[in-house]
Amino acid sequence: MRFTHYGNLQGSFVGTGGELFQKGWWLWLLALFVAAVVTSSVLGPVIDRFSPVQFGGWLSGLPLRMLAIVCGLTTPFWWAQFRTIMWRWKISAMRFGDVRLTSDIVARALLQRYMAVIGWSFVIVIVMIAVVSLGSFVLVASLGQTGLQAFMTSPAVTALGLVLYVPIILFINIIIRMNIVHDIWQLVAQSITISGLDAVQSLAVAGESANAMGEGLSDGLDIGGF
Repeated sequence: MRFTHYGNLQGSFVGTGGELFQKGWWLWLLALFVAAVVTSSVLGPVIDRFSPVQFGGWLSGLPLRMLAIVCGLTTPFWWAQFRTIMWRWKISAMRFGDVRLTSDIVARALLQRYMAVIGWSFVIVIVMIAVVSLGSFVLVASLGQTGLQAFMTSPAVTALGLVLYVPIILFINIIIRMNIVHDIWQLVAQSITISGLDAVQSLAVAGESANAMGEGLSDGLDIGGF
């Protein structure tokens, strides 16, 4: 930010890691808990088998696995909370001279976008599975069992897989761009309140405008981080 200017107003970022930690301390503890549960459920059978300390089989038991599944299913909820804390912290720490920014974005709005991505992605996968199932049924009916086995070992199967794979990735990326990139940027912009605009009254042009090459390269490499 210190290399960014709006006219003769120099940008700055006053946020600290300690402030961010205080804003989301409960979330960091939750993340550690989730990581411990998931790791234990995955490595539980190995630990119970080879560890000199006996845990009574509870690391590989059903309750811990069910808890890991619940933690996985709740990921969109605590991720929305995390992103909300990050957005508010970043925006409130930005300065242009005496101009300050604050955001009142809420986690519920972000969660709706994340759930839209998950829902539409699920629909796309289901549709593609239905297409593959229908295609398999048609092949069995038309080629028979022997012809189907010969077809499954031919290069056409690889080509068909690519034909199905590319649309899935394309459609999912379109959904992500629409819901995560576009909609969340819109939500963030609408949530911002600017104060200290009196400093803009004496704004003067200074320096040189950033060129499209530099801005595009920085954005492409995500150097700004915002």
